[in-house]
Amino acid sequence: MPAAAIALLLLSAAVALVRSHYQVLGVDEYGFGLLDFDRDSSLFRLLHVQLTTPLSLDPIGYNVLEYALIQLFGKGAFVLRLPAIAGYLVMQACLFYFVRRLADEKAATVALAIPALAGTVVYSAVSRPYGLWLGLSALAMLCWQTAARQHLRRTAALVGLALSLVAVVNTQYYAVLLFVPLCAGEAVRCLERKAVDFPVLASLLIGMSGLLIGLPFVKATAPFRALHTPIDNPSIHFIPHAYLWLVVGFAALSVRAQHLIGLGTALLLLALAAGFVRLRSRVVLRLPSAELVFLLLLSAFPLLGYVLALAATHYVEGRFIQPAVIGMAALLAILAAPLLQQRSVGRVVPWLLFLAIAGTGAANIRTERSRSRSMLASLIPDRATQASLDQFRGRPIYCVNHFQFEFIHYYSPSPEIRSRVTLVAPRPSDFPNGPGADVSRQTANMVVDGLPNVVTYAAASQPGTENLFLFPDYPDDWSVRALADSHARIEPVGKILASMLASVHFPPAAEAEPGNSAATPVSPPPPNSAREIDSR
Repeated sequence: MPAAAIALLLLSAAVALVRSHYQVLGVDEYGFGLLDFDRDSSLFRLLHVQLTTPLSLDPIGYNVLEYALIQLFGKGAFVLRLPAIAGYLVMQACLFYFVRRLADEKAATVALAIPALAGTVVYSAVSRPYGLWLGLSALAMLCWQTAARQHLRRTAALVGLALSLVAVVNTQYYAVLLFVPLCAGEAVRCLERKAVDFPVLASLLIGMSGLLIGLPFVKATAPFRALHTPIDNPSIHFIPHAYLWLVVGFAALSVRAQHLIGLGTALLLLALAAGFVRLRSRVVLRLPSAELVFLLLLSAFPLLGYVLALAATHYVEGRFIQPAVIGMAALLAILAAPLLQQRSVGRVVPWLLFLAIAGTGAANIRTERSRSRSMLASLIPDRATQASLDQFRGRPIYCVNHFQFEFIHYYSPSPEIRSRVTLVAPRPSDFPNGPGADVSRQTANMVVDGLPNVVTYAAASQPGTENLFLFPDYPDDWSVRALADSHARIEPVGKILASMLASVHFPPAAEAEPGNSAATPVSPPPPNSAREIDSR
């Protein structure tokens, strides 16, 4: 690697590490019970749980990796995020070597830098499988290119291709789409060579066999699929919105801003294409048809994800199509290759990329630091809230929201509060449909598995009792209906995590008969900053 590429890669690593340091664990980062597994728990128990009452909907390969890291290094945010950080950096490095074989080092350096500026960079320091998924996908891409271009001494590339594919399909379920560009590219190779490359074909088949490992765990998630209604079928608008997300990430933009960004991106592509056609003589491209087909189909991941959702899953989100950023970065770098041959452009572009990554990284770190400080400060109860907690000393603080439970359980500075906070699982009749249904089912599975500090709603709402409840800050939570059915009387007594802490009195069974107007539960307060974290 040239010095410019090394500097950009090190800068990307530094931004990810610092961002992870200041960023508190967000919703979906806790692994639904994975942090509650004791270090003495066996791997067999994890496999048994995932085969019977799954706590995590991520594929088993990712769960096993996270479990192994916890066993080795203990529980912590950085340990959980390590696969994502490493995977994202591996993707950038693989992009460099892949594109360098197609064009030159300057174009390869640009390809390495693009993912650090894309919307997907948010998952470079998040405890979800997406960063690792990108790294394994790029590694499979590089191994396939190496095996296709070398006829001797390619054993390592063939083994790497097979193993990376086995790993990637057990890291994220939508990774099965990676076989579309790979098989298409290999088919083009076979047509051009007029012969089948059996070693490469064997590696692809071994990679496909990795799907067999995950099939039993996929079957265990059938109850989750039953909770999703056909309304989840995606709209054709998912495709342009997915590309917009790949460019700008989770930013809340008006329709006009989205159109301007889309138009600007289209104009940039046209300008690069025009410059490529006019200046192509300045660079010698080594782009076989098979690799071009692969990159085009990889860039079409949003379209492939949309088709798969229509045909099978009936649900797709922008984060499920992230490998498109690999193909897009490679194609953009190839289009820019002739321009980079100009001395002034070739010198200025790496500096501009360095400043752009540093600037956006610093802005994101500053935002996360401010958000984290605000959330951590909200965990410290004021005097009135502390007095209410003391009044119920030694008794549970029931949370009806999984994120609030995990956040307090992990971050609260008070050992007493951490020991008292208890997650309440909804009744099966309260399971929602569509997004959010999986959270309810997973919480119920935590009760079945017997993890500590998790109880059923029936246990937390015994007639004639009075308990502390912490309510989420949005009114569409399942607890609103459940408390109404219980005719509970709710009295706000304070705030924790910017959410309402309330004393909830459940009337005796005789008073809770239908038609009895014992008391009417109040709705939680309107949305605020904590809701923003949850939706993000």
